Amino acid sequence: MGKPKLTLEEQKLLDSVESGAFESALTESRTKELEAVFGVEQIRKKLIQAEQSGFADQTPEEILSDIKNGFGSAGNLGSE
Repeated sequence: MGKPKLTLEEQKLLDSVESGAFESALTESRTKELEAVFGVEQIRKKLIQAEQSGFADQTPEEILSDIKNGFGSAGNLGSE
């Protein structure tokens, strides 16, 4: 018995998996999910703002408290 014939769609999917394109897409998607879960974008935004202003308007203790408390109910660090 020979190998079953693949449809064109199945062959394209197999080719993408073998080329790494499928894995790359999954990795990119998972990275975005993790960033959303851990609030990386919020932290990055605040760090950029602090770098551009030359100082932060919160003490290190306040920043740490915000991080530990999940950025408050609004999802923000400090005042915007």
